[in-house]
Formats: sequence, structure tokens, C-alpha cells
Amino acid sequence: DGETCDGCNNHTQGVHCGTCSAGFYGDATNNGQCKECDCKNHSTGECDSQTGACVCDTDGVTGSRCDECQGGYTKSDSFEEETQTCLRVMIIDKKYLMSGRIDKFNFILHLDDNISDFTLNLSCFYPFQLNTSLSFPSDPSRTITSGIIHGTEWKGVFQQSKYGWSVSDTAQFKLFLRFDHQQDVATGSKGELAISKRSTTQIDLSNFFGIFFGCIGVLLGVFTIAWYSKVRYYQYRTLQQYELQRTERALRPFQNHRILFREPSTPLPGRIFEVRPLGIEALSDDRFGIVSYLLYLPGPAELNIAIASGTFMVDTSFRKSCSLSKPVPADETITRTAV
Repeated sequence: DGETCDGCNNHTQGVHCGTCSAGFYGDATNNGQCKECDCKNHSTGECDSQTGACVCDTDGVTGSRCDECQGGYTKSDSFEEETQTCLRVMIIDKKYLMSGRIDKFNFILHLDDNISDFTLNLSCFYPFQLNTSLSFPSDPSRTITSGIIHGTEWKGVFQQSKYGWSVSDTAQFKLFLRFDHQQDVATGSKGELAISKRSTTQIDLSNFFGIFFGCIGVLLGVFTIAWYSKVRYYQYRTLQQYELQRTERALRPFQNHRILFREPSTPLPGRIFEVRPLGIEALSDDRFGIVSYLLYLPGPAELNIAIASGTFMVDTSFRKSCSLSKPVPADETITRTAV
């Protein structure tokens, strides 16, 4: 009709047959020189209409033909094709985000004796199909697969005690994840894969109780040491007070006293009106005191007078009475002075 072209040839398309059809690239003008895209299996089958660079659909795959791996990825056998694919090398205790136009994500973990067990948690916004495999290059017949798993969430726990991998086996754990192509997931986040070294659902009871009772033992030890130190300190303080009391009590009786009697002419039996101390002396801690008495002993008159001292406990009433007592008249005072 003079404005649009009908029946474009040579794999061209458009109003004027000026572009290459999907799956082809090149110069479409002047009867078209469009070539078929030369892409490998890890692409969408489409390529840039000008340069022919393929659109890769697998994480880690790059190159104009989708036949190379990015840094941090390794080539290995693919799950669903008889070719090799790129797998991201996983690191324990790390999270991996999945987003963009990529529909296929492949992971690999190299197992050794340092990895006793590990847990994988997969959470996605769109339905996926998943397959895992545990292979032993030293014994290919031991390859263990999970089969196809469908869903949006998945959790796997893998234990060395169950599968028995070691350094000599160079065991490899692989995970192949595919999203449904029918979903509109061209942009944005698709999900997250987290790997941790130890299982979150399993508890090593022997280690748990070992640590538990170990902590209890340490606490008991600390408590015992603290209690013993307190007892020893109390004994030390008590012994110090006792020695101080002994010293003060031992010095007190040897001081000289002058005794004034109220009625010197009173016969000897009449001199004893009441039992009264010669002196009361509180010790340094104000808890104990020393009381001294004048004693009349049988025997010669020159040797029948003695002074006896004893320790007593000072209470509140004694302190109060001492503080409120009035002076004693001079003629009734019993004094002691050092000579």
C-alpha cells in the first residue's frame, strides 16, 4: 500500500521489514542479512538483533553465546541437560539473594571434615522446582539425589553422621533451582537461600549437658571459694578481736589502784555493803568491756586484798546509762589511779 510492507522475507519483520525477527540478528535492510542466534542451552534463545549477543537465563553464565562462567562460579554437570552449567560456590553462614531476569540458579558446596552438618533454608516469592544431589567423586555409585521438589519454601538438613563425607571423598553438594517461566518475574527479588553450618533443629545433647554441668561446676566452685574466703575472714577478724581483748584484759588487772573506804572504822564484815566494780572500761570496738572488782581473800592482812577483772558484753542499756548517769559524790567515789 506504499506505507507498509507485506510478507517480509529473510527472517525480517517490521513495517518496512527493517529489523530481524526474534531469534535472528544482523542488518535487515536491503533484502535482509539476518542470521540465526548462536546461543547455548543456558539462554532464553533470544539475542540482540544487532550484535547477536545472547540473553542468558542462568545465574553466573555469561559470554556472547552464554557459554562462560563469571568469577566465583565453577563449571559442573547440569541437572537437566547433558551439558555443563555454572554453579555458585557456597560459603557456610551466608545468604544468597535471587533476583532479576534470571530463571535458573545453581549452587555447589565442597564438603570436608570441618563441616559436620549444615542447614539450607530457601524462601521464594514464586513457585519453583528444586533438585539436590550429594556426589562422591571417589565413588560415583554413592550419588544421592532428592528428586524433584515443588513449592515456594524448603528446608534441608544434612548431617555428616548420616551421609559420611570426608576430605578424602571430596564430596560435593549441588542444588539446582528453576523458576516457572510462565510467571512474570522479569524484575525484582525472587527469593533468598541461606546456609548455616549447624542444624537449627538438632541439639548435640552430650555437648549441651557437658557445657551445662561444666557451668554449674564453675559456679559451685566460685561459690565455695567465696564462702570459704568469707569464713576465713570472719575467723581472722574474730581472732584479732580476741587477741585485742586478751591484751587489754591482761593489762587492766596489773594497774595500781587507790581505794577509799567510806567508813574506815567499820568492822571488817561491815565493809561489804554491796558488790560494786572498781572500774568499767569499754574495749576499742565498743562491744565488750572489762570490769574490775576488789576482792577480800583469807590470809594475812598484808596479802588479803586482790583485784579481779573479767570481760562482759556491752549492750545498749549500758551505753545509755553511762551517758545519762550523774556524778557520784566525792565521799562515795571509788577511784583508781596509776602509781
